[in-house]
Amino acid sequence: MHTAEEFLALDRLTLGAQVEQGGKEMSTDQLLRRFEETFPVSQVCTVRRDAMLVAYAMLQPQSETCWFVTCFNVHPLYRTSSVLFELFSEFGSLVRRFGIAELKSNVYKTNQLSLSFHRRLGFRVTRENDQAVEMFTTVAEMAANPSIERTFRRLSLLSASPRSESVVTLEPRTRAHAEELFPVLSEARLYDFLDERPPHSVDALRERLARSESRKSPDGSEHWLNWVVRDATGQAAGYVQATVMATLETNVAYFIGSAHWGRGVAYAAVGQMLRLVEAEFGAKRFFVVVERENVRSIRLAARLGFLPASPEQPVERAISPTEILMERVLP
Repeated sequence: MHTAEEFLALDRLTLGAQVEQGGKEMSTDQLLRRFEETFPVSQVCTVRRDAMLVAYAMLQPQSETCWFVTCFNVHPLYRTSSVLFELFSEFGSLVRRFGIAELKSNVYKTNQLSLSFHRRLGFRVTRENDQAVEMFTTVAEMAANPSIERTFRRLSLLSASPRSESVVTLEPRTRAHAEELFPVLSEARLYDFLDERPPHSVDALRERLARSESRKSPDGSEHWLNWVVRDATGQAAGYVQATVMATLETNVAYFIGSAHWGRGVAYAAVGQMLRLVEAEFGAKRFFVVVERENVRSIRLAARLGFLPASPEQPVERAISPTEILMERVLP
């Protein structure tokens, strides 16, 4: 289990002024908190020697196939081929697992070592300002680089392809779905991070579903949209939900039975729902509220392109300290 303290210590050791420059007017506590907020929405590759963190890479999804490298750092005394290969091995696992095809990264102009390393990997500058540059490359371009092609072949990255998406069907949820949804929604573990409890009977669930059947709030100002999710076999896997407000800001939620976890069902269902809501209402800003301890849900949201909202948003929405507000803005 990694800690924010060891990541910050390695950053300060290797980046020095760049860390302070990136964390203007931020205390150590604030910098640590930033790491802790980043961990749940990131994939982290680490290399250790005698339990000490000596290298790490941290990536966040920006779209299904494009990921942002938030940091890539190696201890000065451990910049060896074995450490780099181990780090790239973990990176290769992420490429295969998530179908990563494109990479972006930001680098301070004062960090010449990092700029040089990025260029060796095939990154090129796409945007810049007075302090930093944005760099971009593709996994295919990295693999074609003669200096690292052998490493990529050993990591089986040359044949990496985008992750396939599960086939799901969405249908508007009504009271008629109560009987087949009851076994799914009765699973106690699904409520570990929710304030509600499982329905105690099919009739009670039917009554609950009937209340949202109109697909509008009582005053008509909000659209309450719910869809039953069916997997490729037609089995009910749970439901997805979107509340479209008058401003077109949309709150989303998802509730998928554990029998369908790890199969891409939730990812496909929520992605399909976002496209439906955008097409029907023109909604562009989507929000999801997740308990900080609900790592599975946070990672799903991150894969879907949600990122932590600006600090002002949780205050405006009265988000609990135990929760994290994530936002996705469509182009």
